[in-house]
Amino acid sequence: MKDKATKSNKLKVNPIKLGAAKTLAYIQDRASGKVTSLKTSKSKFNKALLNGLDWGRILTIAGLPSAGKSTILEEMKRDFLNLNENNFDILSFEFEMLIEDQLTRRLASELGKPVKDIYSADKPFEDLDKVESILNKISEEPIYYVDEIGSVDEVEDTIMSFVVNKSMMNNRGLIVTIDHVLLTKGEQGDVEKSIVDNLMRRLVAIKKKVTAMNVKISFIVLSQLNRDIQHSDRVLNPNLHFPTKNDIFGSSSVYQCSDYVLITHRPATIEGIKAYGPRTPQFPKGLPLKHEGRDVIYWHLIKERFGALKILAMLEDFKNSRVEEISMSDLN
Repeated sequence: MKDKATKSNKLKVNPIKLGAAKTLAYIQDRASGKVTSLKTSKSKFNKALLNGLDWGRILTIAGLPSAGKSTILEEMKRDFLNLNENNFDILSFEFEMLIEDQLTRRLASELGKPVKDIYSADKPFEDLDKVESILNKISEEPIYYVDEIGSVDEVEDTIMSFVVNKSMMNNRGLIVTIDHVLLTKGEQGDVEKSIVDNLMRRLVAIKKKVTAMNVKISFIVLSQLNRDIQHSDRVLNPNLHFPTKNDIFGSSSVYQCSDYVLITHRPATIEGIKAYGPRTPQFPKGLPLKHEGRDVIYWHLIKERFGALKILAMLEDFKNSRVEEISMSDLN
């Protein structure tokens, strides 16, 4: 019987030559167009990344309630399918919302009608034929959803089963979306932060494992901000308005494990803020809260492994389940 002390649990050791060969192949594939990033409808956001979300990455989108996290995620899914070659599937963990509500948000975007109208809040909705037509079209899309809240182990097993039984067999990439990381089920006695830590580290391991299986995979996860950003001390000090990595719940693991971290912030909803952020020559009063009667939503790209950090401006259009990109210069 082998002594416990001599038992080996060695990890695989690779020569740097292998890493160099993989790096060259990837650079060549991107140069030839064989490998491309996933484009969204937000051109400035695409440019801030590698002309879109590249494969093998974890993008975390964090924000306060009402900042548009779920809306942004659903719009990205639509963009991925509409603006890119359809050689991938989307596996969507819907931990926060009912699938019916998610799909109705999409109907609202495509019909240009508020969700309340589609749900006949004030009067019977009449365009049922259009609804059925759009839903029939959506039904053909390569989207799969999980609406049962599970543990981190169950999430991992579900992803790996999908990769082995579908992605590999059909030679397709996989985009995994998780809405919302705080709702992942933990073992009894686990605190929320430890669950988030475990999930984020597990996603990194899954990313590496699946990529080594020659399957393209990327993740988009939604996370919350701490309430500290609404504290009066920060509201009264424009230099403290902008969110930082420390404002993200479970900030250390979320920030460390993500390749990109995007904080979506809607300062118009925070009581006491009259203008957003410090004064600058371009914005002597600070950034505006509204533009042409609509709330401005600021996207703070606070982590980008391959480029500069940025602030992008969007206009709220939640009734149609989307946000509209706008140039910062147009806010003057």
